[in-house]
Amino acid sequence: WSLFLNLIGFVAGSLLVVQCRARVGDERLRSEAAGIGPRNAMPDGGAHYPSLEDIEAVVTRYAGREKEREVGEVVREIREIKSRGETREAVIRQMELPVRLERILTGSIGAIAARNVLRDMLPIALADAKTLVASFREMEKDLATTRETVSHKEEEILARERLLASVVHSIDDGIVAFDAKGRITAVNEGSCRLFRREESAMIGGDFQLLIRDTPYREKQRIVARATYRNGHWRGEVDVLRGDGTHAPGLVSTARITAGGGGAAGFVASFKDLTELKAMQTKMIQSEKLASLGQMAAGVAHEIRTPLGSIKMSTRLLGDGNGGGDAAEVIGTIREAVSSMEVIVNELLEYTREIALQLDEYDLVKITRSTIFGLEEEAGRKGVSVTVSTSPVTCTALVDGIRVKQVLTNVVKNAVEAAPERDGKVQVTISKRVDGVRITVEDNGPGMTGEDLAKVFQPFYTNKAQGVGLGMPIVKRLVELHGGEVRIDSGAGRGTTVSVDLPQYPFAGTGGER
Repeated sequence: WSLFLNLIGFVAGSLLVVQCRARVGDERLRSEAAGIGPRNAMPDGGAHYPSLEDIEAVVTRYAGREKEREVGEVVREIREIKSRGETREAVIRQMELPVRLERILTGSIGAIAARNVLRDMLPIALADAKTLVASFREMEKDLATTRETVSHKEEEILARERLLASVVHSIDDGIVAFDAKGRITAVNEGSCRLFRREESAMIGGDFQLLIRDTPYREKQRIVARATYRNGHWRGEVDVLRGDGTHAPGLVSTARITAGGGGAAGFVASFKDLTELKAMQTKMIQSEKLASLGQMAAGVAHEIRTPLGSIKMSTRLLGDGNGGGDAAEVIGTIREAVSSMEVIVNELLEYTREIALQLDEYDLVKITRSTIFGLEEEAGRKGVSVTVSTSPVTCTALVDGIRVKQVLTNVVKNAVEAAPERDGKVQVTISKRVDGVRITVEDNGPGMTGEDLAKVFQPFYTNKAQGVGLGMPIVKRLVELHGGEVRIDSGAGRGTTVSVDLPQYPFAGTGGER
């Protein structure tokens, strides 16, 4: 820059002298011009360094308006950088501006100097010319070094930005950046997966787009205020997805500080807690079942002994009395005892650990055998049960006894739900790519939303008899096989229960689980 300013000072000072020639004698001008160095001798005897305004004026007068605009743009950028302070962008631009200004002024002043030397308007000595040539060569070297430095710095910055972007996009959690107005400015791929939205659908939105909040955006205001005041915030939210579903999530925010120290926005990290919450629920359920199992074992032992005595006594009474009212009462007692035995067995079944005895079974045969055992009960109520099977063999690696228990509970519920005399239950067995699906459909009154939400909860029932363990047992046994149970129902349109069983739920053939 010192060489550059010397050169500019030399030429600008000389040109300023030329402008004053009309007022001062030629001899005085030449004597003053001959001594021009890094400082500009003015006709009035004063001296000063040429300012940016002096350079603009000289370039405008002798190089035309086009160069004036180019120099003006550089001057404005210099002033803008000084007003903003030191930022990464300012540092890069500050390194580029000298190169641009040197190119503009070198081209302009070189042409001006050449014209005025030819016109004998610019006094220049041979030694000065050699000095100028040397200065230009040094300037050329400086320009090359500066360009190389700028290029190297740009490559370093771009490499760091690419690395940072790669790290952010590889994170499985959702990363979302917000500006000072709370608008989304950037998201990573994890956010698109978590919120099930395209990036373009999120950019420009706000926090309300990502979480379930009140109409007054209370949650959003709490997060924003805490983040800007404390610099961070952490808490659980209900993540709102693009398909209308929602999931539990953990959000952590951090304030983004601008160059002047103010807040430029904030960044939020969203973590999906669905699996963690499900695991916690299972652990709590397991603890409850363990406690319930201990209680059930004791209760069952205490109940089974007197039940056995009652059952034996009714059998003896029945053998001794051939009929009449006594026989009817004895029959009622026997039914009550059998019902109590079923309840005790279900309670024990639900609470004890289950080891599956896996083998390859034909599920069509198991289904037909199950329905055959329920035909008498269905016939008494006037309910017809029909079976539709796939032409393809439907075999799977299952515990045959447990699958029969599942089908018994589901079909029995359908028979009980179907209307008397014109009730219908349709059982369909179909082959799937990865297993077998068994569907049980009835034409009963259907289930309300509350019943449907609680159907798999232990001890929930709307029946006069039973303890509400039938469907929870079904769900548990099917999931032990690696399958899934789904229920489709509505008030007035019946109920459809679908049981999906994989063909090979576990590695190996046979064995226990």
